[in-house]
Amino acid sequence: MLLLAAVAATWFPIEDLIRGADVNGLHLGWEFYIFSVLLTPMTCWGGLYLYFRYAFRHLRLEAFTARRLIVRFNRITRKVYLLRPKHLGGVVALDWDKAEVFLDPDMSEAQGIDGFVLLGWDKESHGVFDAQGQPKDTLEVTFVGKPTRDATELLAFWEYIRRYMEYGPEAAPRPQRLLSKFPWPWNSFKAAWRLDTGFVGKPALWFFILLNLLLLPVILIHGFFHWVSLLLCYEPTFPKAIEQAGRPLDGTG
Repeated sequence: MLLLAAVAATWFPIEDLIRGADVNGLHLGWEFYIFSVLLTPMTCWGGLYLYFRYAFRHLRLEAFTARRLIVRFNRITRKVYLLRPKHLGGVVALDWDKAEVFLDPDMSEAQGIDGFVLLGWDKESHGVFDAQGQPKDTLEVTFVGKPTRDATELLAFWEYIRRYMEYGPEAAPRPQRLLSKFPWPWNSFKAAWRLDTGFVGKPALWFFILLNLLLLPVILIHGFFHWVSLLLCYEPTFPKAIEQAGRPLDGTG
């Protein structure tokens, strides 16, 4: 919209200058040169500049960027690879053996609602490398997977990853069903509608139901533009070197 306004604010005065009169055939007075030739185009192009200079970086967090952060576990190279756009940290390779998981095995079922497996690598471990294999002195933290329904699912998901990396594929059989990568709209509305299920069966539940009903228009708008942002993002792929890391040279296995 800003670009269209800037182009229009520039083109319409040019048409009038070529014609020698405005659209009504009236003489071009001093106000035309001040507002139409100078102030309006300068304001529109200035607004466009400020948008790209200060606001576009925040838009890129939701659109025109990778649709998701992909985490790749490779038990042969003993690495965990993070695939991110350059402006969000870039591609890094992390030592599996130096990873720390932030999970409490004694958590209650409610504490696991909307939970994530959280992995971290501190600076002292020296377990962070860039895409070229050079060590980096930095802290890395990543969320793995989608929000879980309870503590049992959260802990089981982490155990699945751990058993695969420590014992191999036979200890973590292939899932019977994989999640679709297509950005279906109902997933966006589910992400926008976050009624805390931890309040089910408690007296305070009615308050959260009422609050969500009052915010329904906002939730629908949020869900719609969440879906639009996914459509404006691209599906990321790892560099070829990481895709083939740990595989035999003949491509088998």
